[in-house]
Amino acid sequence: MFWEHETHAAVRKGDWKLVTLDATDDAAWELYDLSDVRTETQNVAHQHPELVVELKTEWNAWAKQANVLPWPKERSNYSK
Repeated sequence: MFWEHETHAAVRKGDWKLVTLDATDDAAWELYDLSDVRTETQNVAHQHPELVVELKTEWNAWAKQANVLPWPKERSNYSK
């Protein structure tokens, strides 16, 4: 399951959930093991870096296919 909303993004695969407040920032992703702590209070990304890369890659492929890649930080001024 994948989702994105105004640069916030997440992917859920089994008991794993990868989330970010800013999908344009590579360092901002957090990983939670919902089988262990369902409240998403213990970020375990540093313990599973390979899983972070795998889920982030899957999210990026889905976002590209669904045309929901986040806006870049610097947006053009469309009101001109």
